[in-house]
Amino acid sequence: MSMNIEIFGERTISFTVGGITKSDTQTKYFNVWQTPTLVTYKILAERHPLDAYIEWVGSIRSVEKLPIYAKGDLFCEGAVVGFKDYCAVDKHLKELDSWLIDMSLQGYEIKVEMI
Repeated sequence: MSMNIEIFGERTISFTVGGITKSDTQTKYFNVWQTPTLVTYKILAERHPLDAYIEWVGSIRSVEKLPIYAKGDLFCEGAVVGFKDYCAVDKHLKELDSWLIDMSLQGYEIKVEMI
């Protein structure tokens, strides 16, 4: 069975219903990339597993050349008029950074675990 990383934010909230104060745990998950099982164990063995995950994602960085078609070529059937660099790693790390900021502003504690 493959073991993967799970990154999530967790916070406890309190609310009052009918004069009784109750608490609940809210959890929000980040859409992580699947990690090989050995990488998962290495990441979790680190003192700062979130940083280790970010480092691993950065280590598999590659840039793809995506074709660009003419503006009116809706079905991309014509000739390629150029290329655009695209890096999924950069996009993923920007999304993670934005998610971490949002979680921090909303009072979530970030956790990294194995699933």
